[in-house]
Amino acid sequence: MNTRRFTKRIGKLEDKMNVPEFERGSTRIAWESLSEREQKLFERIEELLREHGDGLGGIQKDAFAENNEMFMKGMDILLRRTFDLLATVMGPFLNGDKLYEWIFWGRFRAFLVTTLNIVEMRRREDAFFQQVQEKYGDDWPDDLGEPDYAGIGEKDFDKALETLIDSSFVSSTKEEQPKDGSR
Repeated sequence: MNTRRFTKRIGKLEDKMNVPEFERGSTRIAWESLSEREQKLFERIEELLREHGDGLGGIQKDAFAENNEMFMKGMDILLRRTFDLLATVMGPFLNGDKLYEWIFWGRFRAFLVTTLNIVEMRRREDAFFQQVQEKYGDDWPDDLGEPDYAGIGEKDFDKALETLIDSSFVSSTKEEQPKDGSR
């Protein structure tokens, strides 16, 4: 079934159904779908959040540092469930083809790594310019320099995106190189 027919079919189904408007951030993982150990972990995290602050942003740094492994395990569980949901949703589009799955997950990983690099780059830029603002006020010198990007992978989103797009095209005009290196 091509995309146009698929979209038309979905539109007909939606007309017959009373589909509520999707509200961003309204998706939740059902409590019942968690194992007993996972439920205990999230209950403990909720307890810590009530004791030491309002949400993760308001939790005291020392309490967060003490319980860092617990918070990271909770994030790990949520990410695994999210990726499982993504795999389930993408399954019909990939038609069970292992090559398509491999390509999808490779590209998704590249997208995720690039996105996380950009987030880290923006955090460092914000911290750098905040320090400059505190030091110089509104009278910034012309030779400020740049934030330290050491340890960040791809520092240019456009370049990373172009590389990703270019890698999806195989040039049919390329000559095959002989294995012995001769032409």
